[in-house]
Amino acid sequence: MASGLELKADLLPHAPLIPEEAELTRLARVRSLMAASTKEHPNDVRIVFYGQSITLAPWWQEVASGLEAVYPTVHFQFENRAISGFIDAYLERTAPADLIPRNPDLVILHAFGDGFPMAELIREVRAATTTEVLLQQDYVLGGESLEPVTNLDAIPYSDNARFRNYISLPLAANQTGSCLARIHDPWKAYCRTNHVDPLSLLNPDGLHPAPDSDHLLGELTLAYLLPYGRAATIDPWNCPQVQTLNLDREPVWRDGELVCDIAGRTVELGFDHAPYADVAVLIDGVLPSAHPELYGFTRPSYTYYNTWPTVSRVGSQAPLVEETWTFTPFNVARNGIDFSFRVSGSVTGEDGVGTNTERFVSNSGRVVIEPFDHWLGRTVFYGGGPIPEGFTASWAAVLNGTDVVPTTFRPSPQVRGDRVVLAHGLSEGTHRVVLTTRPGLEGPFRFLRASSPVGAARVQVIAAPPPPPAGQLTARWRAGARWLTWSLDPGWILQSTTGLGTDAVWEGYPEGLIRNQTDHRRTLLEDSDDPVFFRLIRSTP
Repeated sequence: MASGLELKADLLPHAPLIPEEAELTRLARVRSLMAASTKEHPNDVRIVFYGQSITLAPWWQEVASGLEAVYPTVHFQFENRAISGFIDAYLERTAPADLIPRNPDLVILHAFGDGFPMAELIREVRAATTTEVLLQQDYVLGGESLEPVTNLDAIPYSDNARFRNYISLPLAANQTGSCLARIHDPWKAYCRTNHVDPLSLLNPDGLHPAPDSDHLLGELTLAYLLPYGRAATIDPWNCPQVQTLNLDREPVWRDGELVCDIAGRTVELGFDHAPYADVAVLIDGVLPSAHPELYGFTRPSYTYYNTWPTVSRVGSQAPLVEETWTFTPFNVARNGIDFSFRVSGSVTGEDGVGTNTERFVSNSGRVVIEPFDHWLGRTVFYGGGPIPEGFTASWAAVLNGTDVVPTTFRPSPQVRGDRVVLAHGLSEGTHRVVLTTRPGLEGPFRFLRASSPVGAARVQVIAAPPPPPAGQLTARWRAGARWLTWSLDPGWILQSTTGLGTDAVWEGYPEGLIRNQTDHRRTLLEDSDDPVFFRLIRSTP
């Protein structure tokens, strides 16, 4: 292969798959991320595999190890979120919780079905993220001709295998700007060249790949991510979808404060190591936690019998808060399929009762469940037996962002490598971002980055406000920090007291706590249980 990887010893001779340049342009950013990574400046790349049981087969690990071998300096983060038994129409319901909060650089996607739900799935994910998608065709199952297809108009909808691979999946890729991994014809060519029955490449169930076909499936998929053809030319950190402000090259911090206008749905702060002091975050004048659009639900927990989620999608029609939700079925019918349920939130409390046959909207509006999103009844139907007494399921409402980046920073679901997500899920458009930390302790921070799915990313530094006039004292509140600023005019001094009235004792504020700047003075006030009052007076009559 062009990558230098050797064919698996148990694969028969075959020509390597060389993707067309037009297909590879749809993976331009992730391919640039991998190609531009060096030992001195490694890039982190997050890849999520998504699909059903086929995607859980060992081939996905071969793709992962192959990428690590070809791009040794890249910090890869691989995750497999596939759900066994879920066709494309079901994955369309689970994808928002599984993929959007993760904002991966690449999703490798495959699932059986009629193919059309793939377009809606991808469209929903790409509207909220800068994720690129590698959409796989199927490998060849039994009963399909191994000859090339030359007349697409002659393929009926009832011919599911050919219709999916030559009509609906290419259409979904073209409609969403995704790269189609055209593995169907190379699989046929492998069988023709080596006189192999396609069924011999499958397990006895006639559906899942056998070890040999795991190798072949991994190789054909990997071909789209190897450095074939022209080298990627885009700057992955400065392109229409992503813009980066390098904080370690430009003097953008002013007295511990950074003010920027960003355009995009995601804002990330990168640093070399944990902050020396907490970093408070404001977006459009309020904390990220005050933005309803930054909240979302995790995937609900499994049913009692398999790895299907108890509910495939949970929606809402009221602002969320961070909390854990519990789903409890009761009044289960004798057949075990029809049931009632109640939901409760760890903050909201008991929030209503519904049935699995009707649309449910909780009392607070924070939980909405459509009847077709219930999977307990299907679990009973497909052999799981009656719903066990005492069974409960749960999910969480989470903030896709953070109000404060603490000195105790540790990896969490909001962290990708050496960057923390300040906000993910903002509306497209311009947002004012204000970061505040202790003056002089801005050293660890390397970049501020904005990402825009529609290709309108922008980061613009806003100049600091002018200092107050001589003798004027201004106070400002920022999340986690209180600031005082005043003129550096030597004719004035700052005094403080812990009580007002005729008995107030005003004392000079300790000079060691005052930050001297070129045009004004500023101090960061520590949190205290006792009130402190300040005034400016002239130092001379």
